Formats: sequence, C-alpha cells, structure tokens
Amino acid sequence: MFSKNKVHLNCSFLQGLRNQEFPQVFKEICSIYDEEEIDESYVKESLVNLIAHEGDLDFVMETRNPHPLTEVLSNQSKMRKNYLVSLRGRVRTTLKSPIEAERVAAKTLYLWLNKHRRYIYNPSFTLQTRLVDNLMTEYSLKLEVQEALTTLGLSNAFDVIVAITSEIVATLKIRDDEHAANVLKVKTIRDEAYASMVKFLKSLDTAVSLEADGETFYSDYKRKVHVRFDRFKTYLATRTTRSKNAALKNSEEEVFEMSKLFFDDGNPDKTENHTHVDESSTNDSVEIGNQVVMNGSDQISRNQV
Repeated sequence: MFSKNKVHLNCSFLQGLRNQEFPQVFKEICSIYDEEEIDESYVKESLVNLIAHEGDLDFVMETRNPHPLTEVLSNQSKMRKNYLVSLRGRVRTTLKSPIEAERVAAKTLYLWLNKHRRYIYNPSFTLQTRLVDNLMTEYSLKLEVQEALTTLGLSNAFDVIVAITSEIVATLKIRDDEHAANVLKVKTIRDEAYASMVKFLKSLDTAVSLEADGETFYSDYKRKVHVRFDRFKTYLATRTTRSKNAALKNSEEEVFEMSKLFFDDGNPDKTENHTHVDESSTNDSVEIGNQVVMNGSDQISRNQV
C-alpha cells in the first residue's frame, strides 16, 4: 500500500531518457485522466500545459529515424567507390596493352593511384573525399598525369569522380547543418517539457496535501504517476548497468592483452621475434616493364638481369 505522505515524485531521471523514451513518458502521464475529470483548476491548468507539448515531442520521437539525406550519401559514396575501382581497374588492364604509348600512360597513372590504394576500396565519406582531394592536387601539379589520362581517354572518368565528390561534400554539409539544428531544437523542446512536468508534479503535490480525510482522487493520481515513473526508471537503470558492465569488460580485456604483450612466458621481448605479413601488400604486385610495384608502397625495385 502507498501512503500519500511517502510517495515522492522526482522527475530528474527524465533527463537521462533517450529521445524515443522521453516523449512516451509524457504521453502516458497525460493519458491517465482527461482534463474534464480534474476539479482543481491549478492541476487542470498544469495538465493542459503538459499536453500542449505533445506535438513538439512527436518531433523528438522522430529523431530516432535516420536523416533523409543519409541514404542519399550512402548511395553517392557507393557510386564514387565503384568509379574509383573502375578507374584503377582500367589502368591495370592497360598495363598489358600491345600499344607502347598506352602502357607508358598506364604506368604513370598506376603509380599515381596506387599510393592511395587502401582508400579506394573504403567507401568512407571523409577518407575517400580526402583521397580525391589528393588526386586532384597531384593532377593539377603533374602534367604527365594529365597527359596520361588524355591518352587513355580517362579524363571524363576522373571528372565524374571529382563531380560526385563535390556532390557528397555539399550533401554532407546540408545533413550536418540540419542535424545540428535538430539537436538544438530537441534540447529546447525537452527542456521546456521538463519544466512543465516539474510544475505539474508540484500542483499534484499541492492537491494531495489539501485532500480532506477520505478523499483519494489526487493521491491515487499521484500513485499512478509514480508507477509509470518507476517503469521508465527501471529502463534507465538497466541500460546504465549494462553500459557500465560493458565498459568494465572492455577495460579488463585491455589489461589482459597488455599483460600478454609484455609478460608472455616471462619474456617481455618475445613478441619482437614475430614477423607480421600484410597480405594486402604482398598479394597484389604489378609488373611494369622491368619494374615491380608493390601495392601500398611507393618503393620500386628493379629486376636483376
């Protein structure tokens, strides 16, 4: 049994709820009673003020969905990656062309592209944009690259890559600006709704304290609010505990890995005897004339005659 003197309503936990949970609390509290069922004018007024936030809180709930431009960016990024892979593939194929001028041009472009190989296959907004920026800089400074693209008829292909990169940068800026504005709007909505909830709970406390002996409407009202608060507090506490446990587990694993690294079999230098081989840089070498170029490296070694 609840006692009207022992039921304390503290809504500070609301600040820790996620955007999809925060509006739901208000919806449930506002639906306990209709305003027509409430006699005390100050309680009714505070409830009406609380209900007035429901429209704005729907916007907060919608922020759980991805931004509309995210899918656009994803498609643009995949297209750019495919274009870069295609460009590099056409250059690699032309290295075996029977026409010497094409082989020379392909060699120039291969060396131009190959140093950035690891980023060509990674459809990251930031990394591939930086890759294209670097390619553009080198293109503007190296006449041989410009001539090689022209010789192989790849100038238009590179122009398309530059163009789609500009589109990605513009789209990303729009999305980031809108996201920043939405974050600020959500904060304002939540702060205003929270302030109204505080006033509503104070009005409910006042109504309970003024109830005559035998009257229970407002104390029952308060208990119903308490039950709903408790449920959402449980959600928050469970998530917080889970996060803490995950962080503790990660910390313990890091300590364990460090101990293995420095104290494996009592020999802190043991790991120095192991050699790591990067398969991505050894399985994709290309022979250009009398040179062997290893992907992921700018080093060229001449074959011994």
